[in-house]
Amino acid sequence: MSRAQKKKEKKPVAGTRGYILGNLTEHFIEEQCDDGMRWCIESYDTSRTTVTASCQRLGTGRKTMDICESGKESLESGVTIRCCDTTLCNDHGLKSPIPSNRNGTFIIVASI
Repeated sequence: MSRAQKKKEKKPVAGTRGYILGNLTEHFIEEQCDDGMRWCIESYDTSRTTVTASCQRLGTGRKTMDICESGKESLESGVTIRCCDTTLCNDHGLKSPIPSNRNGTFIIVASI
C-alpha cells in the first residue's frame, strides 16, 4: 500500500459527548477525512464529560490550526484542545470513564 493510499485512509473519531437537558448524550463514529486535510482534532473538559472530536475542515479556525501546527495541546478555561495526524488518534477524551457525580460546571464545546 502506497503512502498516499495510507494518508487517504486516515479515519478520525467524530462526534460529541455532553449533557443536554440533564441527560448524557454521546455519539461517535469513524469518519473519512476530506482530501488534503491533515489533522484529527479533539477537545474535552477536565472531567471529560464534554468531548468533541472531528477531522480538520476547510473552515477550521486559525486559532485551532495554530494549536495543531505547534504540536502542543492547549488548555484554556478548563478545555483541552489537541491535534494529531494518525488514524483514530483523537480519542483520548473518550477513553476516560465519565464521573457518576455531575456536581460542578460543565462546558459545552461547540464544533471546532
